[in-house]
Amino acid sequence: MNPRWRQAWVRVLQTFSPDWRSLALFRICLGLATAYDVWGRLQYCEAHYSDQGVLPRTTVRMFFPIRHFYSVHMESGETWIQEILFAVQAFVALLLAVGYHTTLATIVTWYLVYSTHVRNPLVIHGGDQLHRCILFLCIFVPLGRQYSVDRAIHEASYERRRGYSLSKRAQKRLNARTVAGIVLVVQMFVMYLSAHFHKTGAEWTSRGSAGWIALQLDYYRKWFGDVLLMMPTVVIQMYTFGTLYWQQWGPILWFSPVQTDALQTLCFAGFFSMHAAFGMALRLGFFTMITLTCTAIIAPTCMWNAIDAVLVRHMTRSYASSKREEERAASVMYYRFDGSIVHVLLACVRTAIIPHAVECVDMDKSDARWLVVRANGATRGNAPALLLLLTQSKVPMVRWLHAPLTSAWTWICWFRGSPRQEALPVAAHAAPKHASRAALLPATHSRFSTAARRASMWLKRVRRALSGFGRESMAVVCMVLVLSWNAGNFSNPVLVQFSTPRPIQKFVVGAGLQQHWNMFAPRPPSISWWPIIVGELENGTQVELFHNRALFTRVPNRDIDWTRPRHESFGNHRWFKYFEYYGKTDAIKNNVRLDFGKYVCRVYNAEGQRVLYMFRVHSMSERVDVSDLSILPSSNRISIGDAILWDHVCYVKPGDNRFFF
Repeated sequence: MNPRWRQAWVRVLQTFSPDWRSLALFRICLGLATAYDVWGRLQYCEAHYSDQGVLPRTTVRMFFPIRHFYSVHMESGETWIQEILFAVQAFVALLLAVGYHTTLATIVTWYLVYSTHVRNPLVIHGGDQLHRCILFLCIFVPLGRQYSVDRAIHEASYERRRGYSLSKRAQKRLNARTVAGIVLVVQMFVMYLSAHFHKTGAEWTSRGSAGWIALQLDYYRKWFGDVLLMMPTVVIQMYTFGTLYWQQWGPILWFSPVQTDALQTLCFAGFFSMHAAFGMALRLGFFTMITLTCTAIIAPTCMWNAIDAVLVRHMTRSYASSKREEERAASVMYYRFDGSIVHVLLACVRTAIIPHAVECVDMDKSDARWLVVRANGATRGNAPALLLLLTQSKVPMVRWLHAPLTSAWTWICWFRGSPRQEALPVAAHAAPKHASRAALLPATHSRFSTAARRASMWLKRVRRALSGFGRESMAVVCMVLVLSWNAGNFSNPVLVQFSTPRPIQKFVVGAGLQQHWNMFAPRPPSISWWPIIVGELENGTQVELFHNRALFTRVPNRDIDWTRPRHESFGNHRWFKYFEYYGKTDAIKNNVRLDFGKYVCRVYNAEGQRVLYMFRVHSMSERVDVSDLSILPSSNRISIGDAILWDHVCYVKPGDNRFFF
């Protein structure tokens, strides 16, 4: 390539590709958000993902099949199997957060997340779509290049092979921007642009009442929404128009060739503030967390440079005023490699905790796997050695961990009946100076089994396929597919109607890249409904099974309340999505309602007891009057009436002629 063209291409990547520090923050938040999502799903694992719940596997295969993806969650309907799969998903998500085998952890996390979506599509919302799509695109982005265990192990391996630390050229190559990073930015901005062009109602484009209507939905509204409703109407109209037009013009600021730093900072601040305001005003569940996580991708480089400058000044003052600088410089850490996980731990400690003044040398024999020797001859081994190194870290937050961890170690030693300080003699043979901080990785794989060696070779092939030109090419292909799929979702005259070819649709669905960003579009719903479940017990007593979380606590309400229930009665946002689908009418819904009826009967008639005889599901609806935006929320509701959605009989009484479900 012509040097000028190459220089221009590098300039484009440096300008528009995300900073590696932003991607590192995004990776950590993505792993933690995935683990948090698993925790939320585990609370209702039996109800949502087992055959004893509201959607058995037979109903999924019959009415909601995805033929181009294999879901491991569909292999068993037992609750404990689903809990094991969720535990594995949470564990792999934490590996993704710390950056250990990052590419493999990303692949497994994406697969398990998509498998969960296939198992129960009735509890999926826009945040889950974004979560699934971003995870698949992250497979082609080397997220583990900064602030990760993979980076620490790579540096240790480099030192072991070469005998010296990473050169500036090698560090520059690791920190180089990639096209795959731009693909993540494109996916985010496609979501915003698609959401903008779907908002075609007059409530968004001319009247500015969409935000006011959304805040009338009692389930969604939170404390900040109550504050907005008490403000003048013009404030909510500005909020509505600002959201609409920021989704259109905000992405353009990121790709501006002039004043790039300032406009990218404005872009990041705008989208972060928008989603933070959404999270404070509306109860959107996992959507708020995943969108704030994805906002970390567009954190600008100038912001990180400013943070680095502040940290450098802080550490310079801290070290200049310290009276123990000479003692720090004289500290030596000895370690003994024995083929265990200690090499991974030391690599991470060496990168994130130990200051460069601490020298690391190998030793042949010792009772401790690693220990620290101070200038005065005092020694600390194993856990106390780590606590000692915490006080010498360059990172202030790491030094703050010393006090709580020391207290925890004291309690552990008291429980074990062992001394708190492990002072051990040093029987070490120092390695040559050029080999210090080395030998952190095993030289051979002789202790691994044949199966493990084959798995290691397979992982190397996967990494080779997902590196370099192959990784970049696949990322570009995925970007084209995302653009074509979103273009095919429109019949808007502003955009060209485009239909994705059927063979490509199979790949898109198999990869989980299908997406449709139409939340509160073309207008927010002005009609809201809530279920009222009136049941009849064995003794003929009439009870209500929805208010006060009666559906989950199995304690029915003796008084039948027809008013709108509080949001806690719905369980969580996934149950709310399920009831949104439950309230619609078509042929499939009757099968869903039948499964829900069986679930309610199993919940109340557990272990063969006959407590609940039958129940009826009512739909109570209200319409929001938008003719006057100054009316208080409690005064603008127009009742539509009561509709019966489903009658269900749990068992047959002697002489009962009603149909048995």
